[in-house]
Amino acid sequence: MDNLDELLSIVTIVVAAGWWYTNSRRHRRFAVRPVNRHRERMGLYRSIKMMYRSDFPHFFKYTRMYPSLFDKLLNLVGTHLLKDPTKRPIDPPQRLIITLQGVFNAGDVL
Repeated sequence: MDNLDELLSIVTIVVAAGWWYTNSRRHRRFAVRPVNRHRERMGLYRSIKMMYRSDFPHFFKYTRMYPSLFDKLLNLVGTHLLKDPTKRPIDPPQRLIITLQGVFNAGDVL
């Protein structure tokens, strides 16, 4: 009788854990965000520009600042981000986004 009680307890725990796992998963609004659907074709920077115009919460999550603050920061440092046009240079907004991502992801490496 003792083994049967233990087996019943184990089965109950496994069933409860399975039920909890299937019901506790996060429900997503999108499989892929509309902004990111064309990222491979358009490139990351163009996708971020689309986020800037239409998806402010996702832009904030990506850059950790609101678009208005991003514009102010770009106005402050934009001239320092310009390069000589011997080759096709990276735009100052794109340089700023790359820099911000490097700064924000540095903590993930450590």
